[in-house]
Amino acid sequence: MMKNPVHPGEILREDVLAEIGLSVSEAASRLGISRVALSRVLHGHARISSNLAVRLEEAGVGTARAWLAMQAAYGTDPADCRAALGPGVRGCCFEVDAPVMEAMAAALPGWEAHATPTRPGHCRLDLAGVNRAVLEEAGVRPDQIEDGGLCTTCRTDLFFSHRAEKGRTGRMMNFILLRATSREPRGER
Repeated sequence: MMKNPVHPGEILREDVLAEIGLSVSEAASRLGISRVALSRVLHGHARISSNLAVRLEEAGVGTARAWLAMQAAYGTDPADCRAALGPGVRGCCFEVDAPVMEAMAAALPGWEAHATPTRPGHCRLDLAGVNRAVLEEAGVRPDQIEDGGLCTTCRTDLFFSHRAEKGRTGRMMNFILLRATSREPRGER
C-alpha cells in the first residue's frame, strides 16, 4: 500500500511557523487574512499557490520549485493559478557581485535577462522579473501574474529593509490561499 505524501501546508506549519514560534492566529493577523483561510492551507485543505511558493523562497524557506514539486502531488494546474509579486528588493536597489551572478547562472538559465551590469563583476538584479520567469516556466499564464512594484529598499517607510537600514530588521511574511472554485457559470450556482 502506497503512503500518501505529506501536504506541503503541513511542512509549512510544522517546520516553518513552529520553528519561528508563530501561531496560526498571529501569522493570519500579520498577513491580514482570516485565521480560517490560513489554517486551511496549513492543514492540507487548500493548496499552496505558485505565489506562496515564490514568497517562501524570497523568505529563505526552500525554493519555489521545491514547493511546487511538492504541490504537484496534489494536482495543481498552474494555468488555473493567479500569482502576485509583493514587496521585495527590486532591480533598482539590488546590486549583486560575481559569486551571486555565478550562482544565478548555475541555477537559472536566462537569468541575465533580468540583470543590468553596473561595474565589472557586478549587476543590479530584478528578482521580481526572475520570479515572474520562474512562475511562467512553471505554467502560470502571464496575464495571471500581478506585480505590486514595491521595493522594500526604496520604501523603508512601509517595509523593513536589512540592506537599506544597515542591519535593522523586522519580519514580513506573505501567504496566498488558493481556493477551490466551481467551474459552473456564475448564473448556475
